[in-house]
Amino acid sequence: DLHPWLRLYLGGYILEGKSERPLQDGASVLQDLACRDDPKLASAALIELARYKVRQAEFDEAGRLFQQSEALKSSMAPPDVKGIAFILNEMARLAAKQDGNHPRAIELHGKALELQKREGDIKGMSYSLRRIGAYLLYHLQDLEAALRAFEESQRLAEAAGAKLGQVTALIEIAEV
Repeated sequence: DLHPWLRLYLGGYILEGKSERPLQDGASVLQDLACRDDPKLASAALIELARYKVRQAEFDEAGRLFQQSEALKSSMAPPDVKGIAFILNEMARLAAKQDGNHPRAIELHGKALELQKREGDIKGMSYSLRRIGAYLLYHLQDLEAALRAFEESQRLAEAAGAKLGQVTALIEIAEV
């Protein structure tokens, strides 16, 4: 029997279609883990299931799973604020994908950014700003605001030593 965190990885691996096993096997593994007493493990399983539901265009179910995961992270003592910010970023992607609600996506990324600022999560702040900038640029055509978000994202990625974040932000800046 695999360690629960390895089972989580296996379930996600199967759901990404990287295994010969049927997708239902991956879903079953994750559903089992989502019922565990460990809120961190259960929340991670719910996030993987939600991401799978997004890929399957089952948006309402994905939203419900993200909300369940967020509730678990909020109920932890102390609350898993970084995890909550991660979920908010995932929910932003869902809002944009589900119905093209880009202002809602920006709002959710902004909530994640506020949590990341409060926690001093520089790498997370860089990511959220880059996502905000992308929506501003590609969907709302607000070039100035997008450029500000990308430049701040690049600055934070550099401060965090996040090379991939720096490169991605510079590519986005070049797009403006």
